[in-house]
Amino acid sequence: MTDYWLELCFEPFDGKLRSATMAANRARYRKQGIPEAVLRYARRITGTPIVSSTNKTDENEWQTPEATKVWRRIPEASYDPATDRYILP
Repeated sequence: MTDYWLELCFEPFDGKLRSATMAANRARYRKQGIPEAVLRYARRITGTPIVSSTNKTDENEWQTPEATKVWRRIPEASYDPATDRYILP
């Protein structure tokens, strides 16, 4: 058992997977590439594109500044300003 953890949960979204939850309890995980690696791994094993959450809906969906930084560090992810979503194709 450890007090270091990373949580990443996905939900079905328009034939893709949406990263619904991305959280870590320690700053130690930041900027070490762990969330980026987990997103790439999930994409590879599911064979399904992954999209980020957005701040453009009125629903219970939002993207934190920390999550935006993670998505920006993934060179193969693209950003759609119309939907305010990143996609890992």
